[in-house]
Amino acid sequence: MIEFSGSQLVWEYYPGQGLELQVLATFGKADGLYTAGPAQYQQMQQLLGEMIPLAVSRGGGLAWEYYFHFDGGNPPWVSAMAQGTALEALTRAARAFGPESGSGGASAQPPTSTYLQIAQRALAIFTIPPPVGVRIATRTGVRYLQYSFAPGVDVINAFLQSLIGLYDYAHASGNAEAHRLFAAGDAQARAELPSFDTGAWSLYQPGLEDTLDYHELVTGFLDQLCTRTAAPAYCTTADHFHAYMTTPPALQLLTARTPANTTASLRFHLSKYSHVGVVVVRGHGTVFSTSAYFSYGTDSFALPRLAAGTYTVRLAATDLPGNFNRIAATLHVSGKRHRT
Repeated sequence: MIEFSGSQLVWEYYPGQGLELQVLATFGKADGLYTAGPAQYQQMQQLLGEMIPLAVSRGGGLAWEYYFHFDGGNPPWVSAMAQGTALEALTRAARAFGPESGSGGASAQPPTSTYLQIAQRALAIFTIPPPVGVRIATRTGVRYLQYSFAPGVDVINAFLQSLIGLYDYAHASGNAEAHRLFAAGDAQARAELPSFDTGAWSLYQPGLEDTLDYHELVTGFLDQLCTRTAAPAYCTTADHFHAYMTTPPALQLLTARTPANTTASLRFHLSKYSHVGVVVVRGHGTVFSTSAYFSYGTDSFALPRLAAGTYTVRLAATDLPGNFNRIAATLHVSGKRHRT
């Protein structure tokens, strides 16, 4: 991330596209300035004074757009996560300076607009589907998209952060539409959260495990929603995710027998993304060893040709937080020995 002296905006370099305004990081910085306490409020006010005029008219309201190509999406596009973080920052500014406070002189709205009035105008993209908005209707409620150009991508941490912003603005303003938008998203989030819990780690999106940073991020969002709503779906999942940070990966060897003198697979089951090492021993000698990174589920190592006999297989795994586990099992290699 890149910042310039005299400005609170946050930029990021994207290869082939140059420096681009990072909307999420900038509003996230505003939230951080609020959390830091009153001594940082003036910087937060300066930041919002710079960001509010950069909002554009989109979907009948205000939105902060991205103007670079990303992950197959063409600009301009918007993000529910960034917009939700903007709602949170504007709500916090109103809390810091009073409900009638605002950013006078901003060109994207009348000088008399307050932070809460600006936030109200920023609800629009949550009410309309992509590619203009971020709203996807479901049987249960509504999902808010990380990327307006990717309606099929469900990133749970982004969804949860958008709900935090909607919740904070709704409760600070009493705005009925914001309450409805939060309630619809809340219903969907509670319904789909279990599918992002593997029983050992969190998923970033269906089938894809979180990195350590994203696991910590989504756990923090769950903590915030638990505090705000006391909903078991958020609180229980947060408890699970906290526990996974200190729970070693579970390993199970699935291959007990294999033919002699043929290439074979040594199959195993792993509970969470880890670095896995294998050592195959016969007697006092090591006949094979290697290691690699694997996601949760069933995977395998390719074994070399082994002579008939009984071997000891040792598997060891270290997960992203550094928790370690080791197991040992017997491998029977059957068949005639290769003639030499």
